[in-house]
Parts: sequence; C-alpha cells; structure tokens
Amino acid sequence: MSELFSQIFPASEWGDLEIRQQLGQGSFSQVYLAHRIGQPYAVKIVNPSAFRHREEVRVKFRKEAAYLAILDNPGIVKVFHVGEHRGKLYIISEYVDGPSLATLLSTHTKFPEETLVFYARAIALALATAHERFVIHRDIKPTNILINSHGEIKLIDFGFGFRQAGYADPAKQLVEFPDRVVGTLRYCAPEQTLMLKRPIDGRTDLYALGVVLFECASGIPPFQSSEVSELLRMHAVLPPPSLRAADHTHCARRWADSLRTRRGCWAGWPASADARRWR
Repeated sequence: MSELFSQIFPASEWGDLEIRQQLGQGSFSQVYLAHRIGQPYAVKIVNPSAFRHREEVRVKFRKEAAYLAILDNPGIVKVFHVGEHRGKLYIISEYVDGPSLATLLSTHTKFPEETLVFYARAIALALATAHERFVIHRDIKPTNILINSHGEIKLIDFGFGFRQAGYADPAKQLVEFPDRVVGTLRYCAPEQTLMLKRPIDGRTDLYALGVVLFECASGIPPFQSSEVSELLRMHAVLPPPSLRAADHTHCARRWADSLRTRRGCWAGWPASADARRWR
C-alpha cells in the first residue's frame, strides 16, 4: 500500500505525506504508518458518517486531539496536525515504533522489578502532566501504553478523556461525577463505573495504573469475572489478591498496597521515584 495523503485529503498542508501501511483498526478509526521527508508518522482517520452516533464520534475525536495538543511530556504521544475533509477527520501524530504493553504481557508471565519501576515511573510522570492540566485519561490499560524501540513509554488514546471543570482557576474547581460508564471495565475505578458516588479526578487514572501494574507483576489482573456485574462489584468492595503469597517483589507489594488504599494522589511521587525507594 502506498498512497499520497493528498489523494484522501486534497486541501491538507500535509498532502505530500505518503501512507505506507495500516497499523491497526479501532471501533471507529483506522491508523496508518506514513512517511514525509524520511520521517515516520502515525495517521488516524475517522469517518463519523459510518456510525449511528456520528456526532458523538466527532466530539470524541476532536477531544482527543485537543488534549494531546496541550500535553507536553515525553511519555505522551505528540500531535502535529488535526484536520477534516468532507466529513472525514484525521490526526497526524508521532509514530511509536514498538509494541503495546498488552503485546508484551502476552509473551511475559510477569516483569522484572527494574522494568516495573521504570514503566511505573514513566506512566506516572505522563499522568502527572495530564493531571496538572486537569485532563483525566479514563482509559489507562495495557493497549494504550506503547513502548518504542528505545524502551520509552508512550501513552496514547485520550478519546475517553475529559477536562475537569474549573481548570482555568483551580481554586474554583468543580467536583465531576460521571453520568455514564466509559473506559475498559477490567481497569476501571469504582467511581468510573458508577459503583461509588465519588468524583472523577486524577486518582481515577491512578487506580487504573495500579491495576495495570498488578497485572505486570503477577501476570493476571487483580479481578476477573465473565459477569460484568460481578467484576464491577469486585472492584468496588474487594481488596486485591495478595502478591505476597506468590512471593513477588517488594516493589509489587507496595503497588498492591497503593491499589488497596488509594490514599490521595501520587502526583508528587514520580519525580523522586527510583528502584531504591521500593526495596
């Protein structure tokens, strides 16, 4: 496959971008690898008219582009251009030449402590940047965490994200309660699934990060059930299974404790985190 971007989006200033191959397909979009002057890019294209709730898809897409544009962190994928032509929407962003954490989990039963510490710190730093701008991701999961060829973490897909009310004046910040369930239930905090009447804030993402790290440390998520209602109940009322019984590392034990208690936000943690603190 080789097609100039101008053949799809004639008016785009990125018309000389050459689309090489399809990288993946989501529920409402396709992602392609493209090149321009020897530089690789990822191109995400959406055709909202193909979906029943087309306006909702359009809003979700534009929100993702807006959030990525205001977040400047090495752990968050960069956006270079956003556009629309004849109802089709697109984002041109940084290309990540590596697998997702989900792919790595499928080939590893668990990760070494040093790797876990590195991943945890990088993801937490990326989330800290988002939370400082009052952006909540709401879909932290292994498929939305990429690792490039240099081993660096890249957080993607802010399509379910939202920006907290009152972000222009933190002193006047409003409490946000969800009115519907979004995200991936295996990793969702109870307040995100409406099981608990709690505000959605940065701690919601940190809960999901805790679930991801638990899975990296043990090879399985803390809670699993084929019944949706039971899975939601487990997240709401049960402590996670003990990692101590499986003789896991001290690092994994501390993460399990964080997932169990969630006493406040970890915003101050990443800057001083290193492997020695967790031993």
